Amino acid sequence: MPRVTLSYRRDDSAAIARLVFEHLRSRYGIDNVFVDIDSIEFGEDYRERIYHALRRTDYLLVLIGPKWLGPRGKGRLRIQDANDPVRIEVEHALEIGIRVVPVLLEQTPMPTPSVLPESLERLSYLNAAEVSVGRDFDGQMDRLTRFIDRTYQEVTERRTRELAEQTLPEAPPSEARSDLVPEQVVAAPAVAPLVELAAMQTSTETAGASAQKSINWYSIGWRRSFDFTGRSRRREFWWFTLVNDAIFGLLFLMLVSSGASNGQGTDYTASSFVITLITLFGIATCVPEVAVYIRRLHDTNRSGWYLLLGLIPFVGGVMLLVLCCIDSDPTPNQYGPSPKLANENRTLISA
Repeated sequence: MPRVTLSYRRDDSAAIARLVFEHLRSRYGIDNVFVDIDSIEFGEDYRERIYHALRRTDYLLVLIGPKWLGPRGKGRLRIQDANDPVRIEVEHALEIGIRVVPVLLEQTPMPTPSVLPESLERLSYLNAAEVSVGRDFDGQMDRLTRFIDRTYQEVTERRTRELAEQTLPEAPPSEARSDLVPEQVVAAPAVAPLVELAAMQTSTETAGASAQKSINWYSIGWRRSFDFTGRSRRREFWWFTLVNDAIFGLLFLMLVSSGASNGQGTDYTASSFVITLITLFGIATCVPEVAVYIRRLHDTNRSGWYLLLGLIPFVGGVMLLVLCCIDSDPTPNQYGPSPKLANENRTLISA
């Protein structure tokens, strides 16, 4: 029988967590569903309590509501605190290979990697289930339990293998060296090139992933060319505007180069071609640039009409640039939810 633990923040989702617990208990039995493991007795180390509870768990359901990240303390979210019990719980589950399932409550958006500590960034990429109180609650919970039933055997087999690997005895370094025969000692350096090759491959994959992310951020500006109502975070704004500026700069350098005299007169054909490229690119980027500026202003909870500041000679452009440098409003405003707290195109666990 699957053993399921609920992870939640009391001031975020205590009521709905109780409903989820009752539904799971009716299906798997009270001995196989754990809740409130963050309720620690006086004098008890909450870290040991969490570790002990998770050792008996096959699935950790992370219930994420609108306050799951926690209130800001000393300028940062509670989830950023290394001693936050909710963070420790999810971190340890990811570390020891428990199947972690984010459950988004009442249409709460999935936290993005930028607002999570590095140890929890993987959580943002896990497929999430959705649960809301109302007429859809039973259907959504049935879908979640079918997923658990379908994957339980696979989860237990994988965890058994991982535990077996973790418990294999290791000889102390001194004993290991004394047991090596000459052929093994000689063969050891031959492994070094393989290790270096694997490191190079990992580095290449990381660089490729970083480049792909950069392309994605730039492409968002084009995909939202006619979106004048939403919000855009600084990363989206800067990637789109700076890359376009770089392209314009490159085209102008080509214009200067083609228009320079080479001793046989100016190459007017090349100059005309470059001027045509500049004109077409300027027309293509005009509306998307205006749109991304407006969305960036919306993200700071300001009207898009602030864009008209750019018409003020000399200082207008600087004032507009300063406004676009302001960080996102972390709370939902009249223009939509914070883009830092929402991942686009989230997919649900398939039934």
